[in-house]
Amino acid sequence: MLKDEVNEQELGTLDEQNRSLYIKTGEGDATTYKLHPAVVAERTSLTTKNAEILREKQAKADALKPFEGLGKTADEIKAIVEKHQQTEDSKKTEDERRQSQIESLKTSNQREIDNLKTTAAQREEFLTKNLRNVMINTTASLAIEKAGGEVEALLPHITAAMDLVEEGDGDERKFATRIVDGAKAPRYAGADFMNVEQLVEEFKKKPAFMGLFKASGKGGSGAPSNQQNRTTSHQRNASEMSSTDKIAQGLAQRGR
Repeated sequence: MLKDEVNEQELGTLDEQNRSLYIKTGEGDATTYKLHPAVVAERTSLTTKNAEILREKQAKADALKPFEGLGKTADEIKAIVEKHQQTEDSKKTEDERRQSQIESLKTSNQREIDNLKTTAAQREEFLTKNLRNVMINTTASLAIEKAGGEVEALLPHITAAMDLVEEGDGDERKFATRIVDGAKAPRYAGADFMNVEQLVEEFKKKPAFMGLFKASGKGGSGAPSNQQNRTTSHQRNASEMSSTDKIAQGLAQRGR
């Protein structure tokens, strides 16, 4: 068996074919010759393979020992052992098949569960969106009507300042409307949340929206009349009106 490393003298004792398997390392007195890494790797692989073959051979011999003294020939004993091995292999294959079926069922069930969860989430999102529209639109419409406002004209402006929030968990879960600012943060009236009636009153005091509410008193005293509000709105300088004011004024004129 070739050594992993030899000196120059030992290298000279080898034939030309084996000498070609070594590579020179070092210089002068430190010169040595080492087996090429590829040769070392191949030899290691062959050694491992030989060890496996010997183990298999020994395992077969050990398997035959229990049958010694039964009056069977070596071939008969070998046939018995091979049949036994085939039975064991068949059991192993069956176990693997069953395990594969179990894994397949798990995957299929998990996929179905995921689909159900997705469907449920989409349905809840759809219902929540519809609930939001119904609650916000209904609440705003009633408040506008109660304040004597024109629902169709005012509704988009009022609902734009509203949001639906979810409160509580489990059986205590409920939805409520909130008045919010531009950042969707809740607005307060004192220590309490502002309600939609207070929001409508706020709009009622804005010059741009006054014409969309019925007069609360006679002209000349108290709240200005509807006609006075509209005249005032027309007299405002267009350069001083915001885009929201202009839209509201246009809606008021169209609704006459």
